[in-house]
Amino acid sequence: MLWHGESMNEVVTGEVAMFSRRLWYAPWKCAILVVLLLLANLLPTHSDLLAYTPQNPEVLAMRRKAVAYLEKSPSHKQLGGKCLVAMAIHKELNADQHPKVLEAIEACRKFSADKSRKLTGPDVYSVGIAIIFLCGIDPARYHTEIEDLLAILESLRKPNIGAWGYPDKHANSCDTSMTQYGVLCYWAAHEAGFQIDFDVAAACCNWLLRTQDPSGAWSYQGKVSGSETTRITQDKFEIRHSMAAAGLSSVYIMADLLSLVPKPRPKKVRTSSGAVRPVEQNKQDEQDTPDRKPRTNMVSKERVSAAMKLGDKWFVGEGFAINGKTPALHYYMYALERYQSFREKVTGEEQPDWYDAGVNHLIGTQRPDGSWSGKHAQQVDTSFAVLFLLRSTQKTIKGGQPQTGFLISGHRIPRDTTNMFVKNGRLEAPSRKKATDEVLAMLLRTDESELRSSFDLLEELELSRDPGQRAAQIAKLRRLLRAGEYEKRLVAIKTFTSTRDLDQVPALIYALSDPDFEIKKMARDGLRFMSRKFYGYGLVDEPDKEQEKAAILNWQKWYLSIKPDAEFWN
Repeated sequence: MLWHGESMNEVVTGEVAMFSRRLWYAPWKCAILVVLLLLANLLPTHSDLLAYTPQNPEVLAMRRKAVAYLEKSPSHKQLGGKCLVAMAIHKELNADQHPKVLEAIEACRKFSADKSRKLTGPDVYSVGIAIIFLCGIDPARYHTEIEDLLAILESLRKPNIGAWGYPDKHANSCDTSMTQYGVLCYWAAHEAGFQIDFDVAAACCNWLLRTQDPSGAWSYQGKVSGSETTRITQDKFEIRHSMAAAGLSSVYIMADLLSLVPKPRPKKVRTSSGAVRPVEQNKQDEQDTPDRKPRTNMVSKERVSAAMKLGDKWFVGEGFAINGKTPALHYYMYALERYQSFREKVTGEEQPDWYDAGVNHLIGTQRPDGSWSGKHAQQVDTSFAVLFLLRSTQKTIKGGQPQTGFLISGHRIPRDTTNMFVKNGRLEAPSRKKATDEVLAMLLRTDESELRSSFDLLEELELSRDPGQRAAQIAKLRRLLRAGEYEKRLVAIKTFTSTRDLDQVPALIYALSDPDFEIKKMARDGLRFMSRKFYGYGLVDEPDKEQEKAAILNWQKWYLSIKPDAEFWN
C-alpha cells in the first residue's frame, strides 16, 4: 500500500530489504533482488507523480476561470493589449469567431491600413504581438495585414544597431524587452510561410550576443561589446529575471530560425530528483533526420552555443524567482515559458520544476473573478498567466502553424497539389522552371485557356546577366504587362518586382492602374520595397480611381526626384 508522503521507490526498496534479509542465501532469489532494485530506480518518485501539466485539473480550472474573466473584461486601448487577450482566448477555446478575437482582427486591419499613423517606440510591442496573433489565427486569410505589419516592424528597427528600441529616449541603444517580441514574430511569420530577411535576423542575433553580461544575463538597455569574443558588464541595476528570460529566449529562437543548432535531440525529462528519463523515440527517424544547414554565415554557431550555456547557467544559479517580489512577474513568466520551450526543442530535455513553481504561485494568487494583477493592466497580466499555464509556445512548436492555402484573385489551383507548400501565407507549387527565353516565347504565343492549365509557368522569371539578352527579355515582359490576359501580366509583374531594378519603376507605376487588384498590390509593394518607403503613398488594397491616380502621380514625382529624365508609360 502506498501511504501519503511515501514514494513508490520507498515502498519497493523496503520490500526488497525485508526480502533480502530472509532469502539472501538463495542465488536465484538474489537475481530477483537485483531486478527489484532496478525497478525501484525506474519507477517515478512521489514528486514526479505530483508534477503539473497543462491538462492537470487544477490548471484547467484556473484557465477556464481566467478566460471567463477575459471574455467579460473591458477592451484594452492598445492594439497589443487587444491581441494579447484575443490570443489567450483563442489558444484556450480555439474560437475563431469569438467577439474578442474578431475585435483584435479588426484592430489589426485598421492599424496596418492607417498609413498616416505616427509610430512610436512602444508600437514595437503592439505590432509584434499582432503579427504573432494573426499568424496563429489564419496566415493565409490575413496575409495582407501580416505583410503590412512586418513592414512596419522593420521600419521601427534600428538598422545601425541591429535590434529594436525607443527612437527618442535611449536613441543610441536597443531594448531587450522590445527585441524579444520582434524576434518571436520573425519566427512565427517564418513558420507561417512568410519570407524573412535572414541578414536582418542575423544582425539582431549578433546584437543579442554582444549585449550578454559576463554573468549570462541581459539588461534592459544593452551595451554593445566592441569585440565578438569579450562580453562587457551591463548595468547591474537593469539585470533582472525578466530581461534574462527575454534575451536568452531570443537567442534560442534566433538559433532555431537561422538553423544554427543541430537537429533536436531525443526528448528527455529531468525529474525533480535530478534523474533523467529518456522518452521513447523512433531510432530510424532520428538517424534519418540530417542536421540543418545554417541560413546565414554572419553568426558564429560557437558563440550562439556559448551564449545559451552561459544563460542556462545563470538561471541555475539564480533560480526561477516566481514569487511576488519579482518585478513584472506575469510578463516574465510568459518569457520564461518561451525560453524553456525553445530550450526543450534544442536539448530534448524538459524541466518541470519551473512550471510547477509557476502553477503553485498562480493557484495562490488568482482573484475570485479569475484574474491576476501585477504591473500591467489586469487583462494583460491575466493573458500572460493563461499563456504560461497553456504552455503556449510549446503548443505552437509541437502543433505547427495552420497550412491553409487560397487562390489568387479567384483563379484556379493546379490539379496536382501533392508537393504544394505555404509561402507568404499562400499555397504554392514547387518550382518547375524552364529556360526564361523558352517561357517568354510560350507566354507570347499561348492563349488564356492554355495558360490556365500551365500553373507552373505563373512565377517570376530569372533574367539573364548578359546586357543584350536581358534587354530583349525585359522588352518581352513589357509586352506581357500590356497584354490582355491576367496570367501574362502576373508573370511580368512578379518578375519586375523580384529584379529590384530601379530602371523598371515605370513598369511598376504603370501596373498600379491594372484592372486586377492583386497585380496593383504587387506593383505597390514592389515600389515600396525599392524605394524603402514602407508606407508608400497610401494606396489601399482595393483603391478607387481617384486614389489610384493620386498614388501614380506621387510615385512619378518620387521617381523624377532620383531620375529627372525618366519617361513613363501611357
